[in-house]
Amino acid sequence: MDYSIIIQKAWEGYDASKTIKTIDDISAKVSTNHVYRITFDDDDIIIAKLSYFGKYEHFKEDHRLIHSLSNNLLYPFENLLAKSLLKNNRVYIYHYKHRKTDAWVVFYNPTRIMDRLPRQLDKHHIIKLGQQVGKFHRACSRVKNVLPKSSKTLRTDINSLMEQLATNEKQFGSRMQADYLKYHCEQFLKNRSKYNMNTFEIIPVFVDWNIGNFSVTPDLE
Repeated sequence: MDYSIIIQKAWEGYDASKTIKTIDDISAKVSTNHVYRITFDDDDIIIAKLSYFGKYEHFKEDHRLIHSLSNNLLYPFENLLAKSLLKNNRVYIYHYKHRKTDAWVVFYNPTRIMDRLPRQLDKHHIIKLGQQVGKFHRACSRVKNVLPKSSKTLRTDINSLMEQLATNEKQFGSRMQADYLKYHCEQFLKNRSKYNMNTFEIIPVFVDWNIGNFSVTPDLE
């Protein structure tokens, strides 16, 4: 399928007065998302993300939560997350549904890029990255009380997977592979209770730490 058609329709729903010149696929090819750089006739640029994995309702909830986080994070992480484009004061999310195709699109303003980490990290890179991730998690913890509530948790995700396994285990491969997944789901739920996971601090944010999707200062911050 030519996903650029969906991107075009999504933009027309946002602002048909601004004409798209080119749509370039810049996907990292490491997830189920497709990422595009959109260039307009006036040479303005935005980023589009298209997904068809999971459920539209979850995608919408996730991106409204991430947008809230991006606006509430303080220095030095205030520009770490890209800002979604808004329409009528809400994150604009386009839902495309035609025959068997069900996909959704969100637009972002581009973020400024500094240095990239090398593809293979040395020990000092790993130590510094671990420190920075820890600081970011602490920053997320400080703003968690002002974020929208999430309907998803690790437990609901595991329960959803177990329901899919019970409904159609063939989609996960052989019987042995399905049983292997079931075993680990059961182990997770068992250990969740064993270690009293409901006492853990909950930060309802998932950030994909692919090395290609963030940059660092010369001091690796």
